[in-house]
Parts: sequence; structure tokens; C-alpha cells
Amino acid sequence: MNYEPRTVNYKPYIIFVSIMAAGVSAIFLVSQGYYPIALIQNSFVTARTFNEEYHAALLFYQNASKTYGSLLSGSSTLTNTEIQASVMDKLVEGEIIRDGAEKEVGKDLLDELVEGKINKYADDADLTKAAAVLYGLDGKAFIADVLAPEATREVLDSRLVLKGEKMGDWLLQAKKSARVIIFSPQFSWDGVEVKSK
Repeated sequence: MNYEPRTVNYKPYIIFVSIMAAGVSAIFLVSQGYYPIALIQNSFVTARTFNEEYHAALLFYQNASKTYGSLLSGSSTLTNTEIQASVMDKLVEGEIIRDGAEKEVGKDLLDELVEGKINKYADDADLTKAAAVLYGLDGKAFIADVLAPEATREVLDSRLVLKGEKMGDWLLQAKKSARVIIFSPQFSWDGVEVKSK
């Protein structure tokens, strides 16, 4: 009697394990906020980025209200929804400015110019402490979320000045022609700014 070894078809098991791994990975990424909530030009903004920026803005606003409360008493207080819309608008504007700056000077040169502007703050202990108190951000996050966008804006502004253009006028036109898609049902883009629904 000849004994032939039985061959096992592993393909269904491999497919099942692959599907399970993809499902678990997707659940993990969504739970950590790694899913897009907006598409600006050709860049996605993740929920994680938005939440980090929102918490920093909220903490800054609360600190400013405590410190300058008497000076702000004439103005109305902002709601969380208004702060969130403002943060989303800032993210949209930041991407539009970065895109414009890259078109003006090129991505590599822009990165060099921005790095040159912010390098002096990289090891500043006082800045790190102030960022933690005012924004709840560590030094690296403060540089990436606050200083780098401001440096990018300065690079673009200096280029526009050389061409005889004003940043405000350029930005208004760039916003009108920008591709902005917001996936969150909480916000909408009206062609110039983010509105909360």
C-alpha cells in the first residue's frame, strides 16, 4: 500500500489572516486618529493633527482669557465649535500657503529656508517651557505646529513683496482657487473660509 502525504492548502488561511490583520490595523489607525478629515490641494489633514492643534488652541485661548480677562471682557467668548472652525481654517490656510511657497521657491529650498529660520529655537529651554505652559506642546511640536508655518508664511510673503504683491490679496485669490474638501460633517468650506455647521 502506497502512502501519499496529504497536501494542505494554506491559501484560505493566509487570506483569512491577511484580512484579520488589515482589519485590526485599520481599527488601530482610526482609534489613533490616523484618518483624513480634509483634503487641501494635494495634502490630507488627519483627525490626529486636527485634534492636537485644537487642544493647543483651546489651552492657549483659556490661558489668554485668564491672563487678559479684563481686557477681553468687551468681546464675546468663543465657543468650542468656533475654536474648532478657526483651527480647521488655520490648517487649510497653512496648506495653501505652503503650497504657494513651494511653487515660488521649490520644495527643497523652502525646507532649507524654513529650517534656517527655526533652527535657532530648537534648543531654547525657555521656549520649550513657554510652549508647554501656553499651548501644552513640547518643543518639537511647537516648532512644527507654530513656528514652521509662520516661517513658511514669511518666506512666501518676502517673495510676494519682491513681485509687488500683498500677502492678503494673494491669499484671498489662492483660497478661491484652492481645492479644499472637508470630510467632517461638522465643517464646510465656502470658498474663502471654514464654516461650522
